[in-house]
Amino acid sequence: MVVRVAEATQVDCIICITETGALAQHLYQLTGSFRVIATTTNSETSDTLKKAGLEVIRLPLRTVDKYTQVRHAISVVLQSSSVSIGNLVVCAIGHDVYQEEGNLIVLTKMEASIEKLAVSDLVKLTNGMQPKVLEAAVAVAIKIGRGARCGKRIGAIFMLGDSLNVLEGSKQLVPNPFQGHEKANRMLTNPDINDALIELSKLDGASVLRGDGFIQAAGVFLTSPPPKLNWFPVSEHDILPLRLLQCVRRRQQSLSQQLMATYEHFQAARWCSE
Repeated sequence: MVVRVAEATQVDCIICITETGALAQHLYQLTGSFRVIATTTNSETSDTLKKAGLEVIRLPLRTVDKYTQVRHAISVVLQSSSVSIGNLVVCAIGHDVYQEEGNLIVLTKMEASIEKLAVSDLVKLTNGMQPKVLEAAVAVAIKIGRGARCGKRIGAIFMLGDSLNVLEGSKQLVPNPFQGHEKANRMLTNPDINDALIELSKLDGASVLRGDGFIQAAGVFLTSPPPKLNWFPVSEHDILPLRLLQCVRRRQQSLSQQLMATYEHFQAARWCSE
């Protein structure tokens, strides 16, 4: 499919995002008329592909999904001067990178705005979280979901990123079980504390973590900040129309009552004359 898109659009090159290298080698063997650039975050895969004769570019990180990873790969390739602005490329990402999301093929033209994506902006692609932290959180969540207590499933809340704002206004339901522990024992990426996290999930409250996996607190009652209301001062000029409206409404009610009384009097006089 990738080769057919490349042939139909006559692209300048094919950018392949791979984890195992299988897709890159497959594309390299299928086409001889198109330049194939393999990108990967895996150092072993990079060395293997280079030995096989492929052009390889290492990616600094793996983002949260395949869509942002495509943007990241295109930006890195453009910054490496492997392609030029104005080139038409097809970027393919295999299911070996994001196994649950499937393959993705993107046809795009290299623009200057893509090159401006700096390394410091890559954190935004992960929503402030390191990919390994998100993977560790999912792994712990799966273990918790598979567990049961008294025959009933248990659950947990992990708040990742922006921990200071989350803790502001929230309160501890129980004393923070991680308070006073060493940093190594407060990292979500430390597999030795997985059992402790599973046990703590039985308690009420959420676990609040920084983007790097540091566990700020557990057993936290989450609250939203109060809405900020802008109160505007009311002057006499604002009150006058309101008072005028109230006077008009009272006058209308008085007139309605007078009309009703006049109508009833007319009806009574008409009945007496008959």
